[in-house]
Amino acid sequence: MTWIIPGGCGLIGRAVIRALLAGPDPEPIYVLTRRKRPLPDLEQVQLLTYDEIRQNPALLPLKDAVICNLAGENIGAKRLTSRRIDELLDSRLNIITFFKDLMRSAEKPQLFIQASALGILADMDAEQDDDADRTSSLAPHSKRVNPCALMLESLEDHAQQLPCPCVCARLPLCLSSEAPLVQRLRRLPALRLLDGCNYLPCAQVNDCARALILTAEQHFIGTVNINAPSYITAQELLRALGSPDLPPLPCFSWMLRCAGRWDARFLLLLENKKVFSRRLTAAGMHFADPLAETGLRTGR
Repeated sequence: MTWIIPGGCGLIGRAVIRALLAGPDPEPIYVLTRRKRPLPDLEQVQLLTYDEIRQNPALLPLKDAVICNLAGENIGAKRLTSRRIDELLDSRLNIITFFKDLMRSAEKPQLFIQASALGILADMDAEQDDDADRTSSLAPHSKRVNPCALMLESLEDHAQQLPCPCVCARLPLCLSSEAPLVQRLRRLPALRLLDGCNYLPCAQVNDCARALILTAEQHFIGTVNINAPSYITAQELLRALGSPDLPPLPCFSWMLRCAGRWDARFLLLLENKKVFSRRLTAAGMHFADPLAETGLRTGR
């Protein structure tokens, strides 16, 4: 089985590649990028640019391939405004359109994995299964919704219109000492006013990589949640990063909502999701503690 990984140079993409290369019989791996770049630690993969494939589609063997789409700029890299969210969506839809055009004149892959964020799920303190009806699991417009959720809803809809089997893998906060989110949170001042009792969907980055590989091996279709079953709160995460205990002051949530109108990234601290990866655990997936072995201080 051939693997094609747009965005393979990123944090999760590299973890997927390392996991594939560590197997007893490594499959061919193609990484797609906008421009050539050295991959000194991943020399066994084939690196192709989108322009090279447009000029010669035969360079990319789609037949019997798994496309794991991880492409797209980090959502948390810049201030999230309405314009910025539209730009992020366009950059992701361009990749889906690229493959849609490619499939018109080439063999169809056996599976297209669209990796998105768990922000698409409704924000509530309740377990949510990936076995549930998809329309009931989308973030309701009547509730407080991170604008990213609506972007990801549109992204998943477009991915499922591709002329090949498709699965939408919903990623959590991917924790690693190298993760941009972890590095940014470590630079935050002590947040002494945050409630911190809300649940955040999290998993170690290597678990996210193994979950994506298992999704392909099991030929899942539809949606798959990726989240460690050992739920953690915002308070636990910030404590692991060295922040002091956070006394509960729920009124600060209102302040964050106001700030979220200027920068939607503030709303990420208000996420409150208990998400269960039923399909993965039923297939034998075991998750590690999200805060263990990631270079984070657990404080436990």
